[in-house]
Amino acid sequence: MELLSVKTIGNIDALKDLIPIVVDTFDVNPSDLANITDDNPTTASGVGTKVMEGGGIVGQLTYDLGSSKNVIIGGKIDLYASTGSMNLVIDVSDDNNTYINGPINAFSITQTSSSPKWIGYPYITRARYIRFRFTSGGAANPGSVKIHQLTATQL
Repeated sequence: MELLSVKTIGNIDALKDLIPIVVDTFDVNPSDLANITDDNPTTASGVGTKVMEGGGIVGQLTYDLGSSKNVIIGGKIDLYASTGSMNLVIDVSDDNNTYINGPINAFSITQTSSSPKWIGYPYITRARYIRFRFTSGGAANPGSVKIHQLTATQL
């Protein structure tokens, strides 16, 4: 008996070619947002930045999938800051008002220069709206976010 995998049943990316409906909190928003969901990890957004005097939200991107879907979230991101850790928190919602907060750090890294990393969310979630919150664990001058690819593989 063959086990079915995402590859076997088809790999449908619910984020493919979507642009975020909300981009906020950054001092400088990332540019080229279409590159984030173009199914090409060699392209990337521009760098979004925010100077942080303490820990908090550097920036957020919110996507609307059109309807609730079961998905596995992943991607390739680049987070860095002069000091402290940078984190990715993934929140989900069905109404874009009430969000279920993901683990405090779905992904966490301490690095002072650009070096993109592949990420994978550790479990399946159901959502219509997905909010990617990029946070700083402390002072960051600036906290920098560059996104090569975000995916929400539909199950």
